[in-house]
Amino acid sequence: MKPIFKKTLIISSSILVPASLLSLSFGLYFGSSNIERISKKGIFTLRVNENLNNQGYNYDYSATYGSPLSTNRLSLLVVNEILHLETEGKFVYDQENQKVISPSYESFKFSTAKAIVLNFVDASLSKEQIENGQYDDNQSFQLIFNSDDAEVKPSHNDRDFVVTKDSNNPRSINNTKVFGEIIKEGFLDSKPDLNDPNLDISKHKGKKYVMKSMGITFTDFNEKGKEEEPTKWVYSNGNKSKYNVKAEDMFYSLKRTQLFDKEYRRSHGGSAELDKYFIEKTATTKIFGETQKFPNEYLFDFFGIDKNKMYKKETAIEKVNINTKENGQPQEVDAFIFNFNIFNKDNSVNQDTSFSVLDIIKKYLSNSLTFSLAPSEYIDEMNQNNSINEINSNLKITGEARDYGIYTYGQTREKTLFASYYIPVSASAGREIFEYNKHHANKKWVDSVENVQSQTVNNKEYKYKTINRVIVEYAGAIDTSTFVNQSFNSFLNGTLSQVDYSQISAEQKQKLYGDSTDTNVLIQNSEKNGLQPTKKVNVSSLTSRMVWQANPINNSNYTFNDNYSKLVYGYSKDELKNGQAVIANSFFAGYGFAFRLLIQASINWNQFIEQAFKGIRDVWLSGAAQDAKFSSFDPNSLSPHSFNELGVNDLQFYDQYGDLQTVTLKDMKKLSIMTEQEIEQEIGQEIENIQRFKMQSPKFKMIQASMKKLLDSFYERHNLNNNEKIEFNIAYPFADQDETKSSTTKYIVNNVINKLDPRIKANFVEPTSREQMLQEINQRSGAFNANLWSYDYEGIGSYIAAFFSDGGGINLINAVGIFSKNPNSDKEQLFNDRVSKETLNTLQANFPKFTELSKYIRDNFDNLIKAENNNVWEGFLVENWDLLNNKQMNSINDFFTNPEHQNEINPINVLPAILKAFEADASWEKNGTTPDQKAQGWVDLIKEFNSIKGVSIDTESSVDKLTNVNYTLFLSEYIIPLSKYGIQLYSDFKYEVD
Repeated sequence: MKPIFKKTLIISSSILVPASLLSLSFGLYFGSSNIERISKKGIFTLRVNENLNNQGYNYDYSATYGSPLSTNRLSLLVVNEILHLETEGKFVYDQENQKVISPSYESFKFSTAKAIVLNFVDASLSKEQIENGQYDDNQSFQLIFNSDDAEVKPSHNDRDFVVTKDSNNPRSINNTKVFGEIIKEGFLDSKPDLNDPNLDISKHKGKKYVMKSMGITFTDFNEKGKEEEPTKWVYSNGNKSKYNVKAEDMFYSLKRTQLFDKEYRRSHGGSAELDKYFIEKTATTKIFGETQKFPNEYLFDFFGIDKNKMYKKETAIEKVNINTKENGQPQEVDAFIFNFNIFNKDNSVNQDTSFSVLDIIKKYLSNSLTFSLAPSEYIDEMNQNNSINEINSNLKITGEARDYGIYTYGQTREKTLFASYYIPVSASAGREIFEYNKHHANKKWVDSVENVQSQTVNNKEYKYKTINRVIVEYAGAIDTSTFVNQSFNSFLNGTLSQVDYSQISAEQKQKLYGDSTDTNVLIQNSEKNGLQPTKKVNVSSLTSRMVWQANPINNSNYTFNDNYSKLVYGYSKDELKNGQAVIANSFFAGYGFAFRLLIQASINWNQFIEQAFKGIRDVWLSGAAQDAKFSSFDPNSLSPHSFNELGVNDLQFYDQYGDLQTVTLKDMKKLSIMTEQEIEQEIGQEIENIQRFKMQSPKFKMIQASMKKLLDSFYERHNLNNNEKIEFNIAYPFADQDETKSSTTKYIVNNVINKLDPRIKANFVEPTSREQMLQEINQRSGAFNANLWSYDYEGIGSYIAAFFSDGGGINLINAVGIFSKNPNSDKEQLFNDRVSKETLNTLQANFPKFTELSKYIRDNFDNLIKAENNNVWEGFLVENWDLLNNKQMNSINDFFTNPEHQNEINPINVLPAILKAFEADASWEKNGTTPDQKAQGWVDLIKEFNSIKGVSIDTESSVDKLTNVNYTLFLSEYIIPLSKYGIQLYSDFKYEVD
């Protein structure tokens, strides 16, 4: 799972977000100047309150991984894409009736690539025959998809903000009935004719042929069969170079990504001395750091890719025949090959092979920095000059570090080549200018920049072009008020492109449209004044970033006291420090578990979020990506957001009699809207403080009684005096403190949590330094910890996997160890001094879905270990994972990245694959017949998961309301489409022309 940081977290350092998400102020022209609006010139200008960064390696993104979304605005402009997930269309929204009139549309477009080639072989052949090419033409075939047609716009409902387009062209990568079905199945019974416009792929389904690999080509042929002119890499001045874009560029990018990892780089021709030399020479903070890793490498295995072949040039680059005409002459070209893991242990083809080709395309071919192309010919030519790799007599670049130019290529803008949509032609005087790449491989896109296009929306024809220039102006880190005022002046003059409507003051609104400050005035006249609705659709990021700390580090900097440590973890702070604390019993089954459930259920979350955000956000306790599908295997699967009142926000707790109770979101909302008189009439007594009463859970009295019984038992067991406190900190987790959110959280701490029992002392902390923030939320020293990881694919399995990560704040393998046990086992020793059979039976009865998940993990992981005969984990079965102590839990990844154990199975890397298999096999979804029935099982699992992982006390346990749409003032000529994945690439920005 890739890390994705929020800009406002102190720990995120200098991580930036896309310009479309920045708080910027931009311009609209109202006749106050004779300057022609920049939007009429096809220019998009943005201003940021920072200094221009001229560090080394600033414009090359071929030596890193992940998505531009988690990097910065430059990567959105200069990523060398293979495929482009294009978004288009003027988004029209009916605010009054809260429904979509016209959505934006998305579809894949070939960017630098020319075709996707799927290679099939006879599934009855052996591994040796397949890998050595010991088969004839009758035992293999290729399917070539060289079209990106997307002419079909499916119907949409009034909540479809972004709709995926389709195609009837059998050769299109957007044809869901042909290409989509083939990559999902991975097997065929016969070769389909892709030249048949009426192709029915169902007639070719079967298991005779298996898809062994997928190739990406960068060469095309014209109608006469003659090879077209190759796409050229471009210099920063916009001129074509002599170097071709080719399949090897994809391989070089992969190797550079591998060399991004410090340990790999230093063991393959680099060194600590070279890192230091180039850091000082180029003033870079971007690469060559001490903490650099390639954590996403495990995803190659997860998606079924044979990474060993991909890392070797002789197996990563192959010749493929891309002739698409029957009986035509072979036209062999180089292709980058993704070989798939299709074999069983006996070297036969696995008939149950799970294919993730669509995930591979989304993850690695579109908006991917892992494969952002690198100019192989240019790097090879650089290396012919030996002097660039010989720093001095004692310091030389050798091996792969030399071959792939990890140090020498991309140091400056002028020495970096581009195959991107935009090129940084200038970077000086506090501004960067990016011109469109007139030599880009996507000729249709170039044509849209240079020539007028047309589109019809709601029976109105729009004529437009694509943005030809992007300008980034750097204000120089001035004070905020000055920045806002200067930006607004430019806004009035029409020399900046947009303004966040929420940033405009009442006085500034009057300058725009007179005395009225009613938002509806703008909405009703949006065609005139440029107001455009915007909606962020989230299918890839966890929402709530904080979780209860289930994995305390073994050090001495804890921000809770001994009593809290013993209650929640079952050990004193000294025992935690020694690293021998086996905390699972208390945290997931005992005192700690019950305490956590009571704390989080004591709050009226609806009232909390309503007050913190003044009614514009919904409660969202699970942290799931609200718009992601429950199942990545079902195209009709619903999202959690569709079920926000059916359980995903419900909380459970044990009452004073040991029975499991539920606080529902419905009950919370009911309490929020009741008047003081209605409440007093219902409870039969006067209310001392109506605000406090509404902030407390609808079942607060019951929770108080349960907390008293819990602490009475704990205090008696540990011989504690009632004057002694259970003390811990709840930190505000952001650097830029919002007064409303901060004060509301503080109110919750003092008037809800601390009112549960006089022995509880929760301290609300607003960190005043980076060090204090890190100690509270990022060093596993506090009661809560930041979980800064995002989805690997769109599905519930990926959501759950985020909480198994050693990089997150919670590691659920302890919990799986408990919930996967067999309560009827004869092995009594499994339960001694830990979880009794009675307690285990109660847990499994109360949390049946998580129990089912845990047992699925147990069976599949243990079978895998047996199959691999893994020495480290032999005999250490999943049902014993709760025996791991806190030192072991904090060093799992370090243990398995140690060269001595590099071939062993790291459970953290194996679990995502098992969870995805569980997602496909979940019995409750199979038993459902409607999307609602299928989704209910996932809703129940999320509800249980809220309890197991816990809900942090922070305002980020919320999301924008499902129907909520924000508004941004753009220059009225701009057409800015929405993006499902939160990445709005400037290459999709249009402007209307007369």
